[in-house]
Amino acid sequence: HTSVGAIAASRTWYFPEGASVQTAGPGTNFETYLLVANPNNESLPLTFTFFLPDGTSFTKNFVAPARRRMTVLANGDLDSRLANASFFTQIT
Repeated sequence: HTSVGAIAASRTWYFPEGASVQTAGPGTNFETYLLVANPNNESLPLTFTFFLPDGTSFTKNFVAPARRRMTVLANGDLDSRLANASFFTQIT
């Protein structure tokens, strides 16, 4: 897993490239992990909006615990629409 961390807080984050691809060949699987840190002393409600290539979108709501980080694996287990799909994500 390789990613550049943020250097400042923001109320909205965009992740322009994501995919959940499962194939039979070695080295051809792709997973997207979305990591969120909450430095606040109170829990933080989050809305993840997933945008699909067909122009549709849907949301999933989470709560980031106070002073912790959380990881969301964006795949078919989270929502069947993410199974073997490409997408981009907005977190607010």
